Amino acid sequence: MLPFIPYMSSHSTIGFGASYYFEKEAPSLYLDGGFGGSIIYNPLEDRTMGGRGFYIGAGYEFQRHWSIKCDIMRGQSVTEKSSENYGNTYDIEEPKAEALSLLLTMNMVFY
Repeated sequence: MLPFIPYMSSHSTIGFGASYYFEKEAPSLYLDGGFGGSIIYNPLEDRTMGGRGFYIGAGYEFQRHWSIKCDIMRGQSVTEKSSENYGNTYDIEEPKAEALSLLLTMNMVFY
């Protein structure tokens, strides 16, 4: 999944993914998914935050190089917080913001 610059209340996941096609040639159904870094724009604080995310989806390649697909994408930004317990300091990651998107896209795939 190609990244985009988050705008308003959007987010993006940048990382590694894979697709599985059920047929060797179009037309074919396929499944895809991936994980990696997540970029979330927080309009309440007017800033962009990073974290981790993933996406899963299914699609249909109706003609060679052309497909339509639906993805569910989730992202979560994290912030580090120091915690002191019995004289020891620990770094703890706490969720700062979460985002969930449903995407319906038409794609031109180069292969």
